[in-house]
Amino acid sequence: MIGYSRDELKGKSVYDILHQDDIQKGKDLDQQLREGKLGSFSMENRYFNKFGEIIWANVTVSPLWKPDERPTAQIAIAEDITPKKQAQEQIRKSEARFKTLFDNSPVALWEEDFSAVRRYLDTFPDLSPANARSWFEANPDVVAECISLVKIIDVNNECLKLHEPKTKKELLASNLEALLNDSKSESFIKQLVAVVKRSPFIEMDMEFTAKANANKDIHLRWSVMRGYENTLERVIISTEDITPQKEAQRIILNSQQRIESLINTIDGIVWEADYNSYEFTFVNKKAEDITGYPVAEWLYDAAFWAEKIHPDDRERAVSFCKENAQVRPQYDFEYRMIAKDGSIIWLRDIVNVVYQDGKPVSLKGIMIDITKNKESEKDLNDSLELVNEQKKRLMNFSYIVSHNLRSHAANIQSILTLIDSADSEEEKNEMLGMLNTVSRSLNDTMIHLNDLVNVQTNVTLVVDTLELRTYVDNAQKAISDQIDLKDAVIVNNVPEGITVEYNPAYLESVLLNLLSNALRYSHPDRKPHIVVDWIDENGKMSLRVKDNGIGIDMERYGDKLFGMYKTFHGNSDARGIGLFMTKSQIEAMGGSIEVTSQPDKGTTFKIHFKQASKTKAETV
Repeated sequence: MIGYSRDELKGKSVYDILHQDDIQKGKDLDQQLREGKLGSFSMENRYFNKFGEIIWANVTVSPLWKPDERPTAQIAIAEDITPKKQAQEQIRKSEARFKTLFDNSPVALWEEDFSAVRRYLDTFPDLSPANARSWFEANPDVVAECISLVKIIDVNNECLKLHEPKTKKELLASNLEALLNDSKSESFIKQLVAVVKRSPFIEMDMEFTAKANANKDIHLRWSVMRGYENTLERVIISTEDITPQKEAQRIILNSQQRIESLINTIDGIVWEADYNSYEFTFVNKKAEDITGYPVAEWLYDAAFWAEKIHPDDRERAVSFCKENAQVRPQYDFEYRMIAKDGSIIWLRDIVNVVYQDGKPVSLKGIMIDITKNKESEKDLNDSLELVNEQKKRLMNFSYIVSHNLRSHAANIQSILTLIDSADSEEEKNEMLGMLNTVSRSLNDTMIHLNDLVNVQTNVTLVVDTLELRTYVDNAQKAISDQIDLKDAVIVNNVPEGITVEYNPAYLESVLLNLLSNALRYSHPDRKPHIVVDWIDENGKMSLRVKDNGIGIDMERYGDKLFGMYKTFHGNSDARGIGLFMTKSQIEAMGGSIEVTSQPDKGTTFKIHFKQASKTKAETV
């Protein structure tokens, strides 16, 4: 144990190998033993072995004596405890290092004893890990008792800064309840839940009110020290002040909320999409207000945008977007989108290409609803067309008035001059006959002009649901004598039940004029054959009247065909008013008429109605 041989120890005193710091203590105890004050004693001493190394030994000393004599010798038993002392020294150094780290940690640290809390909670049989949270919320008195049972063992220097007490002693003497305010019960309940669930570690963010009444944001970590999982005698709680980080987060969040609020107040769809896939990664809330599609339907669906574009605009819009995104950093275009309720919305899409490292990565833009603008533009164009048409009609009417009435006035003036200069009664009577003819012609002209004005200015026309086939039959009956005279054939192919919304007098007049003209201008070498059809042209239904008459040279007379008092075949009964009135009546009902014709082959008229035609069943 000490390296000396038996012979080497002979003649040496115990004090020769005893550590000098332990000599006096040994002598004092030895003296007391000799004086009979102690029956024996034990002590831990340090000894030097033969090689100068310190050896720790636990020495027990007892006296030896003979009966009726004073002790004359001692016996000592020495146990080598060097390994134990070395281990204790290591522990001491470790604890010292731990204490240094604990005290000087930049994070506020608490060492607390939760053992009494665990024992207290074990007395409640109805408390389990499954219902722990709700149980504590329903039993605030238990929570308060648990707070009082927590013992604060130690705190480090950072705690003094965080909690701002006067001294460390003051903080250690504090009850945990005094350091917590009502708003912190939630954080303590989480710690109690961890106790019930046997969780060795939890963390959370919480708000802390310091003595200066300043609110601080704290990140708390609750950790049971290894070896104390069952008793919870040592629990380390770290509380890190994250007020600056939380304040920065609040500033960022407030900024984001302001930006989002601003974006959502913009009267347009603000959007962001992937450059390659065209998947929307963001749209504002206005997207649903404008189109009816919820925001979730817009996002991460590469086909959404193209599918919702109007079919007539889809190919053009998609191609335009792809082509321009490759060569321009910003572009805009207009197209129609079909809303969720089926309505059509006009959008102006202003697009910006976002680049990263010189490569396009995303698209950002705003879709502006220009439906009202487009409707206003259409109304303006319609008004312009109406003004132009009215101007055209006014010019035509002015020409008719100035030409025809002037002609009649000149004729009347000339005849009156001739009457004044007539040499005989017979000559005057002849002039009076001529005056009568011109007067009747002037009257007819006034009637025609009056009819024209009525057609073009009547805004209160009565409109009924009329069965088209019946009106075609009635028109044939009205001109049956002409049909018989010409030995003509009229075929009515209009299906039964087809109805149109029309003024009855106008529809009757239009059909009579078209059929009468077909008979009047029949070919001299063949019997008149007239076919009336109900046809579908690109989804639009029209009435077609086709004959095999003499036809007309459209290149020569096409632009004059519907003019007033325009005649082209020299018929003695032609007045040039029928087609003019027919066109005026059709346009007054919001429709249109077109004609195709070839000389000697016949003529075809097509009437296009403003409103979609229906069957009787559909009307009902």
